[in-house]
Amino acid sequence: MKLLLLLPAALAASVGKYDGVPTEVNESILIDFSWCRTYNSSGTCGVAQLNHAQCYNLYDLDLWANDNIQQVSVENGRCVLFERYDCKGDNTQTFVGQNLFVETLCPRPGWNRIASSVKCCGGEPGAYWCAKPSVRPRCKD
Repeated sequence: MKLLLLLPAALAASVGKYDGVPTEVNESILIDFSWCRTYNSSGTCGVAQLNHAQCYNLYDLDLWANDNIQQVSVENGRCVLFERYDCKGDNTQTFVGQNLFVETLCPRPGWNRIASSVKCCGGEPGAYWCAKPSVRPRCKD
């Protein structure tokens, strides 16, 4: 009988406080984010390894990429583009994959001309979003 009484207390202690980051995400794995200012034109492309849950202004990745990207690719995670610096303002939905045309990430036209920052999260596409775990980013138009 004592074992049964201790079991709930042991389970409660092992659960701990939820810190907002899913346990299946290895935060030390860098996320490969690449972009092209002109679709399918390698001379206008760049690549960066981004940290989990960190915001990057596009001009810090490529001086000419701010408000000027047409193609994105993501490996080892998923990303969201934001309209303003410091991952503020309207945003795209979460995206993952290769050679994605920025114009098709959301119904709103012109994302290739307004994207100013990016935030990526590690893990599988279905994992919780690292910035707000209870909310999956959707297009805000």
